[in-house]
Amino acid sequence: MVEMKNRVREIMVSVLGIEATALKDIVREERMEWDSLNHMQLIFMIEDEYKIRFTIEEITQIQTEEQLVLLVSEKTGT
Repeated sequence: MVEMKNRVREIMVSVLGIEATALKDIVREERMEWDSLNHMQLIFMIEDEYKIRFTIEEITQIQTEEQLVLLVSEKTGT
């Protein structure tokens, strides 16, 4: 799970253009960098990386790095 969490973090840093240290407490609605377009780009990159698909409900509920990591973990069984 640590490897997956690190890879998700790398993708988030790449898409959002922020430092990795800023991800710990990041909340989607509080950061301009995490707008709707970047959110969808993040979703697509994660789906491609892990060969998974998120439902519309899941996509709209993701608000933090932790939530995203947990959801990827559930879907990949890691």
